[in-house]
Amino acid sequence: MAEPYKNTEPLLKVEHLKKYYPQNRPIFGRPTSWIRAADDVSLELYPGETLGLVGESGCGKSTLGRMIAGLEAPDSGCIWYKGQELTAKGGRGYSAVRTEIQMVFQDSYSSLNPRKQIFQILSEPMLYHSLADKHTVHKKAEHLMELVGLPLSALDRYPYEFSGGQRQRIGIAKALSLEPKLLICDEPVSALDVSIQAQILNLLKSLQKELDLTCIFIGHGLGAVNYVSRRIAVMYLGKLVETGESSELFEHPVHPYTRTLLGAVPIPDPRKREENWGETSEGTAYEPSSTGAEDKGCPFKDRCFRKRPECSSAEVPLRPVRPGSTHLAACSPAVLEVKRNECKNIL
Repeated sequence: MAEPYKNTEPLLKVEHLKKYYPQNRPIFGRPTSWIRAADDVSLELYPGETLGLVGESGCGKSTLGRMIAGLEAPDSGCIWYKGQELTAKGGRGYSAVRTEIQMVFQDSYSSLNPRKQIFQILSEPMLYHSLADKHTVHKKAEHLMELVGLPLSALDRYPYEFSGGQRQRIGIAKALSLEPKLLICDEPVSALDVSIQAQILNLLKSLQKELDLTCIFIGHGLGAVNYVSRRIAVMYLGKLVETGESSELFEHPVHPYTRTLLGAVPIPDPRKREENWGETSEGTAYEPSSTGAEDKGCPFKDRCFRKRPECSSAEVPLRPVRPGSTHLAACSPAVLEVKRNECKNIL
């Protein structure tokens, strides 16, 4: 598939981003090990697209989203937005674009002040950033309610009076109140019923088209991520292990961890279960042995069915699966296997 953003400058560019959290900290002295929430992560996001970020719990995807939004400070690396380095001078670069990057959180109730009415929650940010005045703020709040599909009477109510799906709509309206260009959705549907998940996903797709938003969608559910995303990045233990167009990645996964994720998706038809990347079952039987900073090699090496001796000694960067392809994978044995299979098909 052709790259539609090939001649477009990226809206967001992340370069070698790192974030380590101390682990096993003694009462006195330095920590003996670290949790690598983000370990040398680099990616690009183009205007108007949605990038899906997937991985199991603890892989660092939410931490990456919070660093991009300016809620967490990276230990090293750079974040560029519209050509401006946001991480320069201790993160002061965010002051100029604070309203343009907003986040929708997983826990909609915790993200809303329970002591304030919905009108106050929506209006105060707009008034503070001079996006509205006392004469226009009520009209803008009503417009936000219409955008997210809630009645105007909701403005006079409190967060506890709404269901989980309705609160998530209010959380989306709160993020949209500052007229963002980049919207980061951190597992916005994981705590909702399946029927409500579909409504929220459809809402996000329609809002992106209507408001010309650029989005990062973080999630566990591969179906939901595939539904809203044009590109998908797979993350494991703080590293990106595979990226590519959503259709390409789902139809032809390369990295063993991506195949393991797809193999874990339940299939109701028993006749098709064996076709769902069944060879990855060996890798799902083990937990990652360590997240310490002293680890070397591929982060998935202890669970991988393609493990080679060199996988424990050297890290493999993301590389094209095929020459010139935008489908990237950080696994030399898997990439070589793809090339061998293609050569066999040609012969």
